[in-house]
Amino acid sequence: MKNLSKLLVISLVVMLSAWGAYSAWMVSFNLKGPLEETVRVEIPQGASVQKIAQILEEAGVVDSAFKFRLGVKASFLEKRMKAGEYDFEAEISQRQVMHKITDGQVTSYTLTIPEGLTNKEVFARLEEHPALIGDIPSQIQEGLLYPSTYHFTRGFKRRDVLYMMAADMEKKLKVAWDNRYPSEVIKTPEELRILASIVEKEAVNDAERAEIAGVYINRLKKGMRLQADPTVIYGIKDYDGDIRSKDLKDKTNLFNTYVHKGLPPTAIANPGFASLMAAAQPAETDNLFFVAKVDGTGHYFSQTYAEHKRKVRELVAHQKSLGQ
Repeated sequence: MKNLSKLLVISLVVMLSAWGAYSAWMVSFNLKGPLEETVRVEIPQGASVQKIAQILEEAGVVDSAFKFRLGVKASFLEKRMKAGEYDFEAEISQRQVMHKITDGQVTSYTLTIPEGLTNKEVFARLEEHPALIGDIPSQIQEGLLYPSTYHFTRGFKRRDVLYMMAADMEKKLKVAWDNRYPSEVIKTPEELRILASIVEKEAVNDAERAEIAGVYINRLKKGMRLQADPTVIYGIKDYDGDIRSKDLKDKTNLFNTYVHKGLPPTAIANPGFASLMAAAQPAETDNLFFVAKVDGTGHYFSQTYAEHKRKVRELVAHQKSLGQ
Protein backbone atom coordinates (compact mmCIF):
# COMPACT_ATOMS: atom_id res chain seq x y z
CA MET A 1 0.00 0.00 0.00
CA LYS A 2 2.87 2.29 0.90
CA ASN A 3 4.55 1.51 -2.46
CA LEU A 4 1.29 2.20 -4.31
CA SER A 5 0.99 5.59 -2.63
CA LYS A 6 4.57 6.37 -3.49
CA LEU A 7 3.94 5.38 -7.12
CA LEU A 8 0.86 7.58 -7.31
CA VAL A 9 2.81 10.52 -5.92
CA ILE A 10 5.58 9.99 -8.46
CA SER A 11 3.02 9.70 -11.27
CA LEU A 12 1.32 12.87 -10.12
CA VAL A 13 4.63 14.73 -10.01
CA VAL A 14 5.50 13.52 -13.51
CA MET A 15 2.08 14.55 -14.83
CA LEU A 16 2.31 17.96 -13.21
CA SER A 17 5.81 18.43 -14.58
CA ALA A 18 4.66 17.41 -18.05
CA TRP A 19 1.67 19.72 -17.81
CA GLY A 20 3.93 22.52 -16.63
CA ALA A 21 6.29 21.93 -19.54
CA TYR A 22 3.35 21.80 -21.95
CA SER A 23 1.89 24.99 -20.49
CA ALA A 24 5.26 26.72 -20.76
CA TRP A 25 5.54 25.60 -24.37
CA MET A 26 1.99 26.82 -25.08
CA VAL A 27 2.87 30.22 -23.67
CA SER A 28 6.05 30.41 -25.76
CA PHE A 29 4.11 29.32 -28.87
CA ASN A 30 1.97 32.45 -28.51
CA LEU A 31 4.74 34.89 -27.62
CA LYS A 32 6.22 37.44 -30.01
CA GLY A 33 8.65 35.86 -32.43
CA PRO A 34 12.27 36.78 -33.22
CA LEU A 35 11.65 38.63 -36.49
CA GLU A 36 12.61 42.30 -36.49
CA GLU A 37 11.22 43.04 -39.96
CA THR A 38 9.00 41.39 -42.54
CA VAL A 39 10.59 38.58 -44.53
CA ARG A 40 9.33 36.60 -47.51
CA VAL A 41 9.72 32.83 -47.38
CA GLU A 42 8.83 30.21 -49.97
CA ILE A 43 7.49 26.86 -48.78
CA PRO A 44 8.11 24.30 -51.54
CA GLN A 45 5.46 21.89 -52.77
CA GLY A 46 5.42 18.62 -50.84
CA ALA A 47 7.67 19.85 -48.01
CA SER A 48 7.33 17.94 -44.74
CA VAL A 49 6.62 19.67 -41.44
CA GLN A 50 10.24 19.04 -40.49
CA LYS A 51 11.47 20.70 -43.69
CA ILE A 52 9.09 23.64 -43.26
CA ALA A 53 10.22 24.15 -39.66
CA GLN A 54 13.86 24.10 -40.79
CA ILE A 55 13.18 26.68 -43.52
CA LEU A 56 11.42 28.95 -41.02
CA GLU A 57 14.24 28.68 -38.49
CA GLU A 58 16.87 29.47 -41.14
CA ALA A 59 14.83 32.52 -42.21
CA GLY A 60 14.63 33.71 -38.61
CA VAL A 61 10.83 33.40 -38.50
CA VAL A 62 10.92 31.00 -35.53
CA ASP A 63 13.70 30.53 -32.99
CA SER A 64 13.41 26.73 -32.84
CA ALA A 65 12.48 24.33 -35.63
CA PHE A 66 11.88 21.62 -33.04
CA LYS A 67 9.43 23.70 -31.01
CA PHE A 68 7.56 24.80 -34.12
CA ARG A 69 7.30 21.23 -35.41
CA LEU A 70 6.08 20.10 -32.00
CA GLY A 71 3.45 22.83 -32.01
CA VAL A 72 2.13 21.87 -35.43
CA LYS A 73 1.91 18.21 -34.48
CA ALA A 74 0.26 19.01 -31.13
CA SER A 75 -2.34 21.03 -33.06
CA PHE A 76 -2.90 18.10 -35.47
CA LEU A 77 -2.28 20.41 -38.43
CA GLU A 78 0.76 18.81 -40.05
CA LYS A 79 -1.30 17.58 -43.02
CA ARG A 80 -2.78 21.03 -43.65
CA MET A 81 0.47 22.88 -44.31
CA LYS A 82 0.27 24.56 -47.73
CA ALA A 83 3.05 25.38 -50.16
CA GLY A 84 3.52 28.91 -51.45
CA GLU A 85 5.20 32.21 -50.86
CA TYR A 86 4.50 33.88 -47.51
CA ASP A 87 5.24 37.24 -45.94
CA PHE A 88 5.92 36.98 -42.20
CA GLU A 89 5.68 40.24 -40.26
CA ALA A 90 7.97 41.40 -37.46
CA GLU A 91 7.39 39.68 -34.10
CA ILE A 92 4.86 37.21 -35.55
CA SER A 93 4.27 34.36 -33.09
CA GLN A 94 4.77 30.69 -33.90
CA ARG A 95 1.02 30.09 -33.69
CA GLN A 96 0.35 32.91 -36.15
CA VAL A 97 3.01 31.48 -38.47
CA MET A 98 1.38 28.06 -38.27
CA HIS A 99 -2.10 29.39 -39.04
CA LYS A 100 -0.83 31.58 -41.90
CA ILE A 101 0.63 28.48 -43.57
CA THR A 102 -2.30 26.16 -42.84
CA ASP A 103 -4.79 28.80 -44.04
CA GLY A 104 -2.76 29.33 -47.21
CA GLN A 105 -2.39 33.09 -46.70
CA VAL A 106 0.12 33.29 -49.53
CA THR A 107 1.69 36.52 -50.74
CA SER A 108 -0.42 38.37 -53.31
CA TYR A 109 1.08 40.31 -56.22
CA THR A 110 -0.60 43.04 -58.24
CA LEU A 111 -0.36 44.29 -61.78
CA THR A 112 -1.95 47.62 -62.71
CA ILE A 113 -2.85 48.16 -66.35
CA PRO A 114 -3.62 51.83 -67.12
CA GLU A 115 -6.36 52.84 -69.53
CA GLY A 116 -5.38 53.28 -73.15
CA LEU A 117 -2.55 50.76 -73.47
CA THR A 118 -2.41 48.66 -76.61
CA ASN A 119 -2.31 44.86 -76.41
CA LYS A 120 1.40 44.98 -77.22
CA GLU A 121 2.02 47.28 -74.26
CA VAL A 122 -0.09 45.09 -71.97
CA PHE A 123 1.83 41.99 -73.07
CA ALA A 124 5.13 43.72 -72.29
CA ARG A 125 4.01 44.41 -68.72
CA LEU A 126 2.92 40.81 -68.29
CA GLU A 127 6.27 39.59 -69.60
CA GLU A 128 8.16 41.86 -67.20
CA HIS A 129 6.31 40.72 -64.07
CA PRO A 130 8.59 38.35 -62.14
CA ALA A 131 5.79 36.41 -60.40
CA LEU A 132 4.00 35.38 -63.60
CA ILE A 133 4.81 32.35 -65.72
CA GLY A 134 3.90 30.94 -69.12
CA ASP A 135 3.41 32.17 -72.64
CA ILE A 136 0.97 34.75 -73.94
CA PRO A 137 -1.64 33.66 -76.51
CA SER A 138 -0.58 34.88 -79.94
CA GLN A 139 -3.97 36.06 -81.17
CA ILE A 140 -5.96 38.47 -78.99
CA GLN A 141 -7.96 41.18 -80.71
CA GLU A 142 -7.11 44.74 -79.79
CA GLY A 143 -9.37 46.31 -77.18
CA LEU A 144 -10.50 43.10 -75.46
CA LEU A 145 -8.48 43.62 -72.26
CA TYR A 146 -9.95 45.67 -69.43
CA PRO A 147 -7.50 48.06 -67.74
CA SER A 148 -7.55 47.62 -63.97
CA THR A 149 -5.48 46.24 -61.08
CA TYR A 150 -5.20 42.46 -60.97
CA HIS A 151 -4.15 40.28 -58.03
CA PHE A 152 -2.45 36.88 -58.20
CA THR A 153 0.11 34.67 -56.50
CA ARG A 154 3.56 33.61 -57.65
CA GLY A 155 3.38 31.05 -60.42
CA PHE A 156 0.11 32.39 -61.83
CA LYS A 157 -0.09 32.02 -65.61
CA ARG A 158 0.05 35.07 -67.86
CA ARG A 159 -2.71 33.69 -70.04
CA ASP A 160 -4.96 33.44 -66.97
CA VAL A 161 -4.42 37.13 -66.18
CA LEU A 162 -5.44 37.88 -69.77
CA TYR A 163 -8.55 35.74 -69.35
CA MET A 164 -9.48 37.79 -66.26
CA MET A 165 -8.94 41.01 -68.19
CA ALA A 166 -11.04 39.79 -71.12
CA ALA A 167 -13.85 38.69 -68.78
CA ASP A 168 -13.84 42.08 -67.06
CA MET A 169 -13.95 43.89 -70.41
CA GLU A 170 -16.93 41.79 -71.49
CA LYS A 171 -18.80 42.73 -68.29
CA LYS A 172 -17.98 46.44 -68.55
CA LEU A 173 -18.84 46.58 -72.25
CA LYS A 174 -22.20 44.94 -71.54
CA VAL A 175 -22.98 47.59 -68.89
CA ALA A 176 -22.11 50.37 -71.35
CA TRP A 177 -24.06 48.75 -74.17
CA ASP A 178 -27.13 48.13 -72.00
CA ASN A 179 -27.13 51.79 -70.94
CA ARG A 180 -26.37 53.35 -74.34
CA TYR A 181 -28.26 56.18 -75.94
CA PRO A 182 -30.07 55.28 -79.18
CA SER A 183 -27.65 55.67 -82.09
CA GLU A 184 -27.95 55.35 -85.83
CA VAL A 185 -24.18 55.00 -86.32
CA ILE A 186 -23.03 52.79 -83.41
CA LYS A 187 -24.89 49.57 -84.06
CA THR A 188 -22.89 46.86 -82.27
CA PRO A 189 -20.97 46.48 -79.00
CA GLU A 190 -17.78 46.12 -81.03
CA GLU A 191 -18.36 49.48 -82.73
CA LEU A 192 -18.92 51.01 -79.30
CA ARG A 193 -15.64 49.55 -78.09
CA ILE A 194 -13.79 50.90 -81.15
CA LEU A 195 -15.18 54.40 -80.60
CA ALA A 196 -14.33 54.17 -76.88
CA SER A 197 -10.73 53.29 -77.72
CA ILE A 198 -10.40 56.43 -79.84
CA VAL A 199 -11.95 58.54 -77.09
CA GLU A 200 -9.49 56.98 -74.64
CA LYS A 201 -6.50 58.00 -76.73
CA GLU A 202 -7.82 61.50 -77.43
CA ALA A 203 -9.19 62.59 -74.05
CA VAL A 204 -6.95 64.46 -71.65
CA ASN A 205 -9.47 64.53 -68.80
CA ASP A 206 -12.73 62.83 -67.86
CA ALA A 207 -14.82 65.97 -68.38
CA GLU A 208 -14.24 66.00 -72.14
CA ARG A 209 -14.71 62.30 -72.95
CA ALA A 210 -18.43 62.57 -73.75
CA GLU A 211 -17.84 65.74 -75.82
CA ILE A 212 -15.16 64.02 -77.89
CA ALA A 213 -17.47 61.05 -78.42
CA GLY A 214 -20.20 63.48 -79.46
CA VAL A 215 -17.93 65.08 -82.07
CA TYR A 216 -17.12 61.71 -83.62
CA ILE A 217 -20.77 60.68 -83.58
CA ASN A 218 -21.62 63.90 -85.46
CA ARG A 219 -18.90 63.21 -88.02
CA LEU A 220 -20.14 59.66 -88.57
CA LYS A 221 -23.70 60.91 -89.03
CA LYS A 222 -22.59 63.44 -91.65
CA GLY A 223 -20.37 60.94 -93.47
CA MET A 224 -17.26 62.94 -92.58
CA ARG A 225 -13.94 61.23 -92.01
CA LEU A 226 -13.02 60.99 -88.35
CA GLN A 227 -9.50 62.35 -88.93
CA ALA A 228 -8.33 60.98 -85.60
CA ASP A 229 -4.57 61.13 -85.21
CA PRO A 230 -4.43 58.17 -82.75
CA THR A 231 -5.90 55.86 -85.38
CA VAL A 232 -3.26 56.92 -87.90
CA ILE A 233 -0.52 56.37 -85.32
CA TYR A 234 -1.84 52.90 -84.51
CA GLY A 235 -1.54 51.87 -88.14
CA ILE A 236 2.04 53.12 -88.58
CA LYS A 237 4.36 50.14 -88.17
CA ASP A 238 7.42 52.00 -86.88
CA TYR A 239 5.95 55.15 -85.37
CA ASP A 240 8.74 57.48 -84.21
CA GLY A 241 6.68 60.17 -82.50
CA ASP A 242 5.78 62.29 -85.53
CA ILE A 243 2.89 62.14 -88.00
CA ARG A 244 4.07 63.27 -91.43
CA SER A 245 2.06 64.52 -94.39
CA LYS A 246 2.63 61.24 -96.21
CA ASP A 247 1.20 59.36 -93.23
CA LEU A 248 -2.08 61.27 -93.52
CA LYS A 249 -2.31 60.33 -97.21
CA ASP A 250 -1.36 56.69 -96.83
CA LYS A 251 -4.27 54.59 -98.11
CA THR A 252 -2.52 51.33 -97.25
CA ASN A 253 -2.91 52.19 -93.58
CA LEU A 254 -6.40 50.81 -92.91
CA PHE A 255 -6.48 52.77 -89.64
CA ASN A 256 -5.89 56.07 -91.42
CA THR A 257 -9.18 57.84 -90.75
CA TYR A 258 -7.98 60.82 -92.80
CA VAL A 259 -8.54 58.80 -95.98
CA HIS A 260 -10.86 55.98 -94.89
CA LYS A 261 -14.41 56.80 -93.80
CA GLY A 262 -16.09 55.33 -90.76
CA LEU A 263 -14.57 53.62 -87.77
CA PRO A 264 -11.22 51.81 -88.07
CA PRO A 265 -11.25 47.99 -88.44
CA THR A 266 -10.62 47.32 -84.74
CA ALA A 267 -10.09 49.17 -81.50
CA ILE A 268 -6.75 50.97 -81.26
CA ALA A 269 -6.24 50.48 -77.51
CA ASN A 270 -7.91 49.04 -74.43
CA PRO A 271 -10.44 51.60 -73.15
CA GLY A 272 -11.46 52.10 -69.55
CA PHE A 273 -15.02 52.29 -68.25
CA ALA A 274 -15.23 56.09 -68.47
CA SER A 275 -14.48 55.97 -72.19
CA LEU A 276 -16.87 53.06 -72.74
CA MET A 277 -19.64 55.07 -71.11
CA ALA A 278 -18.71 58.20 -73.07
CA ALA A 279 -19.06 56.23 -76.30
CA ALA A 280 -22.36 54.80 -75.06
CA GLN A 281 -23.68 58.16 -73.85
CA PRO A 282 -22.03 60.84 -76.01
CA ALA A 283 -22.75 64.49 -75.39
CA GLU A 284 -25.44 66.13 -77.49
CA THR A 285 -23.34 68.75 -79.24
CA ASP A 286 -23.09 70.69 -82.49
CA ASN A 287 -19.30 70.55 -82.45
CA LEU A 288 -17.49 68.88 -85.33
CA PHE A 289 -13.85 69.73 -84.56
CA PHE A 290 -11.43 69.87 -81.66
CA VAL A 291 -7.78 70.65 -81.15
CA ALA A 292 -5.51 70.45 -78.13
CA LYS A 293 -5.18 73.47 -75.89
CA VAL A 294 -1.77 75.11 -75.79
CA ASP A 295 -1.34 74.24 -72.11
CA GLY A 296 -2.13 70.56 -72.68
CA THR A 297 -5.03 70.50 -70.21
CA GLY A 298 -7.71 69.58 -72.72
CA HIS A 299 -9.15 70.55 -76.09
CA TYR A 300 -10.86 73.49 -77.79
CA PHE A 301 -14.10 72.41 -79.49
CA SER A 302 -15.53 74.13 -82.57
CA GLN A 303 -18.69 73.96 -84.63
CA THR A 304 -17.18 75.44 -87.79
CA TYR A 305 -14.04 74.72 -89.75
CA ALA A 306 -13.13 78.45 -89.77
CA GLU A 307 -13.14 78.55 -85.97
CA HIS A 308 -11.18 75.31 -85.84
CA LYS A 309 -8.49 76.65 -88.21
CA ARG A 310 -8.09 79.72 -86.03
CA LYS A 311 -7.48 77.55 -82.97
CA VAL A 312 -4.99 75.44 -84.91
CA ARG A 313 -3.08 78.57 -85.99
CA GLU A 314 -2.91 79.68 -82.36
CA LEU A 315 -1.53 76.30 -81.33
CA VAL A 316 1.09 76.31 -84.10
CA ALA A 317 2.14 79.88 -83.25
CA HIS A 318 2.50 78.93 -79.58
CA GLN A 319 4.61 75.88 -80.43
CA LYS A 320 6.89 78.01 -82.62
CA SER A 321 7.31 80.52 -79.81
CA LEU A 322 8.53 77.67 -77.63
CA GLY A 323 10.91 76.50 -80.33
CA GLN A 324 9.07 73.22 -80.80
